[in-house]
Amino acid sequence: MNPGKDKINSDNLHQELSLYRHIFTNSFDCIAILNSEGEYIEQNATHQKLFGLTDFDIIGETPSVIFGEDIFKKIIDRLKEKGAYTGEVHAADKNGNELTTTISAFALRKNGIKPANYVYILRNITEGEGVDEELKKSEHKYRQLIENSLQAIVIIQDFRIVYTNKSFSSITGYTIDELLSFTPKETMNIVHPDDQEMVWGNLKKRLVGLDIPPNYHFRGVGKDGSTKILDLYESKTEFEGKPAIQGFILDITDQVDTQKALEKSEQNYKILIENQTDLIVKVDPEGR
Repeated sequence: MNPGKDKINSDNLHQELSLYRHIFTNSFDCIAILNSEGEYIEQNATHQKLFGLTDFDIIGETPSVIFGEDIFKKIIDRLKEKGAYTGEVHAADKNGNELTTTISAFALRKNGIKPANYVYILRNITEGEGVDEELKKSEHKYRQLIENSLQAIVIIQDFRIVYTNKSFSSITGYTIDELLSFTPKETMNIVHPDDQEMVWGNLKKRLVGLDIPPNYHFRGVGKDGSTKILDLYESKTEFEGKPAIQGFILDITDQVDTQKALEKSEQNYKILIENQTDLIVKVDPEGR
């Protein structure tokens, strides 16, 4: 345990959550958060104003109330499969007025494993005024959140790193520029030699559509040669129109080391008891 480090991580997380809340509340874009079943949890004021739906109206409902069943099924199926959806979709407000919108939706994963929530950001383009400029501003804000996320994110295409963020740079010890300039061989070598066959074999299988468990642990090798235990959730995606693999990574080295130390301590205690030469008798307060 490192109290100082834990406090820094806690402070960073608090600042990140505050930033999320600020953007959610003040965004000119419609933003809604769904649970893992696709039901509404929360909407911002812009979303409520555009569709005329109160917070009470959306309790227990899915976005099919504005998109229709077929469109929403297409969106949620894509989110479950790929983790993201972007496109132009038709919607309707509470009074049935038809709207043309652009939507960008993505999955939020719990500990990098399975989707715990879904988020969509929507803009009304029925009027067609000022769309490009405002959408670019919104995309920039959320790109900033991803790039500064406490969770490491990496996208690999043709065994090259084509996107990553600061957290992955921190885990590996390489700068983002160094990681993006890696050759396929250098990319493969950030995985421990004993785990390379598993990790890169899984990547190949996932790219051709085989059903591979998305979450597992592997050993990574840092720039300084140190070995770290990493928790990976990976899925197939597209990057600039070509198939790629995106990974969400957590450094669990400290947790694993702590668990091993605890197991060793318990084992030593067991050995001590088993080899105790003195007789140990358990009695109650009355000496029985």
